[in-house]
Amino acid sequence: MRANERTARVVVAVACIATLACERRSGGDPWVIAGPTVPDVALREPFVWYTREELMAWTDNAVTRGPIRIDTNGSNGAIAIDFVAGRYMLLRSPNLEPPLPRVRAVRIRYMWAPSSARQVGTLAVRFDAANSPRVDLQLRGSADLRPASTWTETELRVPSYVSMYTPLDVNYVYFEGDSASDTEGVLKIDSIALMTE
Repeated sequence: MRANERTARVVVAVACIATLACERRSGGDPWVIAGPTVPDVALREPFVWYTREELMAWTDNAVTRGPIRIDTNGSNGAIAIDFVAGRYMLLRSPNLEPPLPRVRAVRIRYMWAPSSARQVGTLAVRFDAANSPRVDLQLRGSADLRPASTWTETELRVPSYVSMYTPLDVNYVYFEGDSASDTEGVLKIDSIALMTE
């Protein structure tokens, strides 16, 4: 056997071994890759974050990203999110260990100051649940945010079309803003509460 043939066979053998070592997925199934864990903070009320220190567990972690900060202008340490067209944002809760059972919604207290022609903003929440119908599915709820210059409450509910899977046993939740949206403005959140049945 000549050296070129031997080299070609070795290359083919290495390629076959490398292929066997890789995991194959068929059908275009989505992947959910768990991000880093987010440590919890001591809360004054169970599953309610409303002090500056408690809300910092949401803003100052390895998963949260985007134009998000703790506000220092007269809001007593609320979360401030700058919604900018074309920018994605993700605000991640601490991990809930063990999972919080029977969650039906997330309630926030907010102020929304739009700066674009579109006045109504949309905030989405995703629930990572131990009893999700599939391990690669994080159920999504959302709420429209009307302009509000005073603190206003709204609930982002587990969607009704998945009622056969609810209530959820939640590992963590995260809020997200769509980078495709043209809505701009500043959203302030001074309280986040997980609502159970």
